Amino acid sequence: MPTPPAHNDRPEMPVAWTVIPKGMSGSPGNAAGMEVFEYCGVRPYTLSIARPSEQLHNTAPKFILDPGRSPALHLEDLLETSSPRAVRLRIPFVPELLEPCLDSFASLSCPIVWAPPEPPSQSTSARDDATDRTLLNRVLTQAEVVVLGIEQARLLSGLAITTDAELPAAADRLYTRGARLIIISGPRHAGWLTDCWWSSRHHGWLNAHYQAANPGNDGRFSAALTAALALKYPREDAAVAARAWVNRIARQETGPDEKNPDQNVDLPWLSAQPLPPEDRPRFPACPPSILTFYPIVDRAVRVAALFERGVPVVQLRIKDLHGASLQNEISTAVRAQNRYSGHLFVNDYWREALAAGAWGVHLGQEDLAHADLHAIAAGGLRLGISAASLQELASAWSLRPSLIGAGAVFPTRSKVLGRPPIGLQNLSRIATLSPVPVVAIGGITLESAPAVYQAGADGIAVISDIQNTPDPESRLTAWLDLVHRRGSRPGFG
Repeated sequence: MPTPPAHNDRPEMPVAWTVIPKGMSGSPGNAAGMEVFEYCGVRPYTLSIARPSEQLHNTAPKFILDPGRSPALHLEDLLETSSPRAVRLRIPFVPELLEPCLDSFASLSCPIVWAPPEPPSQSTSARDDATDRTLLNRVLTQAEVVVLGIEQARLLSGLAITTDAELPAAADRLYTRGARLIIISGPRHAGWLTDCWWSSRHHGWLNAHYQAANPGNDGRFSAALTAALALKYPREDAAVAARAWVNRIARQETGPDEKNPDQNVDLPWLSAQPLPPEDRPRFPACPPSILTFYPIVDRAVRVAALFERGVPVVQLRIKDLHGASLQNEISTAVRAQNRYSGHLFVNDYWREALAAGAWGVHLGQEDLAHADLHAIAAGGLRLGISAASLQELASAWSLRPSLIGAGAVFPTRSKVLGRPPIGLQNLSRIATLSPVPVVAIGGITLESAPAVYQAGADGIAVISDIQNTPDPESRLTAWLDLVHRRGSRPGFG
């Protein structure tokens, strides 16, 4: 197997269970899934549940741990052997198999991924009686994530699904019955794939560059997803990480694509509609070397002062000006950029930044829908996008921005936060998967900066740690000294 991703946040290897019907352990999908668990740093155990005809009536079901190597055990006995951080149910919608599993695992406090194997093509729909409806509602509610192929989606939704455009209707029908996150495997095209993604946070498609198919692809994704949940990734972030890890495994097995470098990017991209790689915008690159220290100020005079000190990149964030005053402030900052050969990002005001000739613009996730991204790209501006999770990173990557602003890392007084700070662990996850430079932001001080760099950030955005100190000039000098100690950086020579 390829070199696994780094997971520095776990003190010991967590355990994940895969539950399968008896006799399925040797299938290609299950075997590949076991390898993925180990690649991700999770210890896998396979539990085999007896066929319905072998279960004793009105008795608790028994499972075989690592089929063929142990006797059948009740759940409480299994928990003495290994306690799972996550469970993957590779159990079809067969009440005699699925219901005992749900009964057994209801008391566990770990997330469950239901990833039933695909039935034969053109299977009939699930029986629409009260018993089956209750069971379906139960498994959709009890599972943290549901991963389905098209045939399973047909079977469970009752929809014919004759075209890819009907997958969202099937996902929505299942989501409204209690599911938290539904992922339905969608079409595989030449060089890319897209899966239907349905949750409270995003309705749309998870797209990715696609390597050659292999018999284990179906089992690989659900295994990687379960592994990410076992590693305590949030639900939506786990799905993004899983697709990236499966992409990385396939790419490292087949070797890099020398003719198409984009195929070597593991991170998937989230979009409202299926989005082929060639239809995505592309913004100019931003050298990581100039981003190490990324101060944010609110006036052009402060921009000029920083450029004069040799700081190569500055962001202008204005919250209290409008109209002509706003445009004049941005134009003045751009003149300072040109005078000192600096690089100016303007926060939010992309029209004014474009008109004045700024080097780049930075937008939050909520601002993207209102911005003319094609005009920004055509104007040659760099684009920075904020991201506080892997899901937001994947959404941003649909636009191929120049950089990612990750945070807030720590509590901050510079901006009202609608969610908890992401912390160093989530910063590291974003930095590890991001194909473009990552600038960390939010509550970072000179004292905490080394840990932020250590977490993988290419740069640190600084606001209050300079402006809100008794001696801003001395604090700025200390920051520049820190950057110099990190090594020779272009722009700081």
